[in-house]
Formats: sequence, C-alpha cells, structure tokens
Amino acid sequence: TANRPAPIAPTTATRPAPLAPTTATRPASAPLPQPTTPRVQLRATIPSPRPVTPVIVPQTPVSPPRSTTPPPAPSVTATRTLPRTPAVPSSFIDPSEQIAPAGLEVQPGNQPIEELTAIAMRQELIDLLGRFENALIASNSGNIPINLQVASTQLTAGTGGSLASANFKKSDQIITKAREVIKNFPELVAQQNWTEARHQWLEIRQQLWQNYPTEGERLGAEIRAVWLDRGTIVKARSEAGLAQVFDRLAAAGINTVYFETINAGYPIYPSRVAPAQNPLIQGWNPLEAAVKLAHQRGMELHAWIWVFAVGNDRHNQLLGQPSSFLSPVIQAHPDWININNYGELRNTRDRKVYLDPANREARAYLMRLINEIT
Repeated sequence: TANRPAPIAPTTATRPAPLAPTTATRPASAPLPQPTTPRVQLRATIPSPRPVTPVIVPQTPVSPPRSTTPPPAPSVTATRTLPRTPAVPSSFIDPSEQIAPAGLEVQPGNQPIEELTAIAMRQELIDLLGRFENALIASNSGNIPINLQVASTQLTAGTGGSLASANFKKSDQIITKAREVIKNFPELVAQQNWTEARHQWLEIRQQLWQNYPTEGERLGAEIRAVWLDRGTIVKARSEAGLAQVFDRLAAAGINTVYFETINAGYPIYPSRVAPAQNPLIQGWNPLEAAVKLAHQRGMELHAWIWVFAVGNDRHNQLLGQPSSFLSPVIQAHPDWININNYGELRNTRDRKVYLDPANREARAYLMRLINEIT
C-alpha cells in the first residue's frame, strides 16, 4: 500500500499538457472571418499602381464594384486613378504628329552594308518605285477616255496617240531597271559586292527622282492638304492674320484645308447651338473668314470636327480651368456624358470626355451643330 501512490502523481501531472496547445491555437484562427471587406476597400483607395504584398492581394482577381449612377464630377475626377491602365503611356505615338521619314543617306564606296541597312535601302526603292508608277498613271489620266461600255483591252490616249510616247517609254525603261535593281540588290549584298550594290542603288534612286512625273493632264486635282489646328487659328487673332496663314499655304501648293472648327466642345465661331464659343477667340468669326480666304485662293475648305470628344485636360490648362472641369457641353447637359463600365468619366488613355453615342438628345445636338456649320 505504500508503493501505490507513486504512479498516481505522474498521471495527474501529464493530463494538463495537451490543454495548453489547444487554447493557444484557437486565437490564431480568430481573424479568419473577414476576407473581403479589407481587400475591396484597399483596392478602391490605391492612388497609383504600386506593388502590393501577397498578404492583402487575393489570388483571384476581384472586379471593382460598378457604379449605376454617375457620381459628382469633382470627386470622380480626383479619385478615379485606378492602376488598370496608365493615363497616357510614355510610348504612345499620335499618328497626326508623325511625318514621313527622310531618305537614307547613302554614300558610294566599298563600305560594308549591314543587314538592317540593306533591308531599309531596298524598302526605300520599293516605296519610291510605287510612288513613281502612281504618279505616272495620274499624269496620263486625263488622256485616258473613261467609258466602261467600251470593251477594249488597250489603253490609248484620247488624242489618238498611244501612251507609249517618248516620255512614257523612258519612264517604262526606268521602271524596268528599278525592278531589276530591287531584285538583284540582296544578292549583291550577300556577295559582299558593296561597291556595285551602292552604285546601282544610288543610280536608280537618282533616275527615279529626276524623271518623277510632274506634268500631264490629270483627271482630278491631286489633294495636297493640311490640318489647320485651333492653336494656329487662335494665334492668327484676326482675319488679316489668318490671311497670312492662307498665303503661306497657297505658296506651298496646298489646295485643301481641314479647318479645326470644334475642339474640346467649343466651336471657333459664335454658335446658336453650342453652349459657348471658344473663349480664346473673341471679336471675329474664323470659320467665316476661312471660307472666304480659301475660295479666293482656289482652295477647298473642310470643317474638321471633334464629334463625340467634347472635353480634354490639355484645353482646360490653356483656359485655366480646374482639372475637374469636364466640358462646356457636359456642364450644360450632365446626363449626356459617356461613362465606362468602371464609372469613369474620362477616357483613361487620352483623358478626353466623350458624349454618350446612345443618347438620342446628344446625337440630336450634334446633328443640329453640323447642320449649322454646313
């Protein structure tokens, strides 16, 4: 009986041991029932695209809530900078600001021609030959009778002479030679015959330019156009200043002018339809003046209109408007604005404000505006 109490002591000492881990593991699972609220809230308040720790970002993408009613303009403009797409990427290229590249500078000699240079040289000849052929056809178009009812496979001049005139024969010879050079050029480069490759390339390019068709009767006038933008119109300040611009265009051979008539929702003329004329133009009607000046110089004038785009950040800066200002049209008719699926009022790429093309009142407004111009 004296030895039996000894095993009882370890039994009572070992039972509480499993209780400690049991009570210690339960608090760790306490914060689990809140997975969604912090994530959505954090996603909506991130001001710019930044790396987010894996603890917060869910493994599957969560779409942001879509707005069913347009929020107030100032608050949306200030906070809707979500990291889905950059406002204006640094690599963005506006085609309207581009010009044709200059011709390659190639010197005669035996210098090696790199592979990429050879490709560019050959492509320049191909492009120049295409322009030469098109100009040749256009220069003789006035001598070709247009009669679709006449079944004839021969193109003959309206004056009774064949198109194979002396000038046409010379042009045909140049075209044939140019095609041969284009065909043989890669082989000369592959043979490292740099001298001959450069010589043939320079010679045929010179012949194409020296014999480029510039005369002859054309069926229709060649369009030599220019986009006359709002900035140039504003700088003219008056009809006399605009006349100087048209004089320079006429001297350069321009026969067609695309005249920027509506930009950022503002017409350049005093309109009875639009809410306001461009504030940078006061005291004169540039559109009326441009029509007169163009006709005096034998030019065509076309109204260049930004149709659905009625506001942009750049124009706001020029006018000293706050960044929250959307457009004079939207200011007068807030329900005409086009809102994307994320409730944004501005296009995230070009930062422009657009009319909703599905809105019948907005479309009717545009039709009245265009009818007023025409």
